[in-house]
Amino acid sequence: MDDSGWNDFIRAKVADGVRRDEVHVCRGPLTDHERWALERPCADTERAGQRLYVLDLAEVAEPPELPDYDYWMYDESAVVRMLYDEDGKHPGHERLPDAEVAAHVAHRNAAVAAATSCPEYRATHPVYWRENRARTGDRAG
Repeated sequence: MDDSGWNDFIRAKVADGVRRDEVHVCRGPLTDHERWALERPCADTERAGQRLYVLDLAEVAEPPELPDYDYWMYDESAVVRMLYDEDGKHPGHERLPDAEVAAHVAHRNAAVAAATSCPEYRATHPVYWRENRARTGDRAG
């Protein structure tokens, strides 16, 4: 699914009353992959109705306790853990037991409460973004 297809999917889900939140947990300075994940979709997915947040653990005095893996939660009724190999590739995922859903709802709520909206994070961290680094000649970071 290309970006426009994904944004159409988000719009349809939001129109159906589904809440769409995504929290990127990182520790600045951002890696190239983290920068890409926040540069590409931020404005478009926000316009489609998904709320994006950044929880930069380097900037939070008392970060919430969170699992040390990526996961997606569906309608607060199912949690899927993303699996990665040693090269960082995503070979698949696993559904976690239903008994773990409530804890992941609490993790999500804590992450959102401690995070910054993606647009605000982008505005307060201009050195991270490609368009600004190109202008200043900064290739680091």
